[in-house]
Amino acid sequence: MANRRPNIEREHKPSCDCQLAEACIPFQNYGSRYSPMEALSIGTIFIDLYRPYKRKRI
Repeated sequence: MANRRPNIEREHKPSCDCQLAEACIPFQNYGSRYSPMEALSIGTIFIDLYRPYKRKRI
């Protein structure tokens, strides 16, 4: 029996003409900013985007 490769293009093609995903990027105002040195230490220049990790107590 010959080793046949499956037709990958046919196997993974969606069965409908539906939209699979859509990006949602809300408008963001250019607001307050951190200083360049502080922004480098926390990972963002925008104050509104900073969300520090908070551990849950168990």
